[in-house]
Amino acid sequence: MKFSTILQIIKINLIILIKKNFFRNSNIKPYKILINLTDLCNSRCKFCDIWTIKPKNEINLEHIKNSLKGFEQDLYWMSFSGGEVTLVNYFYELVDHLEKNFKKLKIIAFTTNALAPERALKFAKYCKDKGFDILITISLDGDKKTHDQIRGINGNYEKCLTLKKKLEENNILTNYGITVSETNADLIINNYSALPTPIKAVTFVHSEGIYNKVNKNDEDNKIIKALEVIYKNYKLTKLYELIEKIHIKISINFLKNQRKKNIIPCDVLNTSIHIMPNGDLKPCMFMDKCGNIKDNNIAEIMKSSQIMSAKKIIKENNCPKCWMNCYSPHSIMQNPIRSIIKLIF
Repeated sequence: MKFSTILQIIKINLIILIKKNFFRNSNIKPYKILINLTDLCNSRCKFCDIWTIKPKNEINLEHIKNSLKGFEQDLYWMSFSGGEVTLVNYFYELVDHLEKNFKKLKIIAFTTNALAPERALKFAKYCKDKGFDILITISLDGDKKTHDQIRGINGNYEKCLTLKKKLEENNILTNYGITVSETNADLIINNYSALPTPIKAVTFVHSEGIYNKVNKNDEDNKIIKALEVIYKNYKLTKLYELIEKIHIKISINFLKNQRKKNIIPCDVLNTSIHIMPNGDLKPCMFMDKCGNIKDNNIAEIMKSSQIMSAKKIIKENNCPKCWMNCYSPHSIMQNPIRSIIKLIF
């Protein structure tokens, strides 16, 4: 990631911090938009039900283009997920539109299961050739046996390794991302060295959203131990990776508190919004929708009473509690002192 991009993200967060604390009535627009482009998925993950969904009324390219009108000067970070991003047919046209109309957009990121490594590589190279900082997270949940068991597809593990190598050969920033669950916790605890490195993006199963797990205390205790092993072995190679290390530490505290409270204040809506495959705009995947981009563009929805109500719910800590790394880095940047304290203590 370019140093200038990192400085730009720091600057944006400082502006939001100042507006939040000294200009309470100012209009704060999120600088990051996450879009789940599709429910379609070619994985068969044990902890996720999204592949069982029959897609209905999914957003298309025109929906997305229309929804972004009025955000040309505010969008710096676009993150794509699914489902599986490589199953979307209009990806290149979408990137062309972003390059042409969103001159402040710096980062495009997406997560992939690597089942179509050549297509994922082409997607990434296309973004890089357009001048964007591109960040690819490859989902990898263990050694060969464990990963293929969790993802439900034989041979998936080898494709992850293949894609990682090809992305690195093209100087594209890529990391492995792991979802810690009851299924891979024992491997992490007892044989962490069996995992391919580097594991840089870390999350854990939740009880809502795309997840199908109803978490129990004994499962969470095992996940806590696994996260503690990851935290102990997490090596900082770049300064911005400190945010992910803080994320892991707070994940442990969140689970130790039985998922009952947010450890630091959540800053979705101030920093990011999430658009679902059916067009619903949400603060995060776990909260109720505030509108739908098929009916109104994002700028219009952000002025709605539903957004105001959602901000109040979040501020009063009455939201469904989560700690996901698609939102947490921005909350960490908005609460730097508290976050550093949590890291130390």
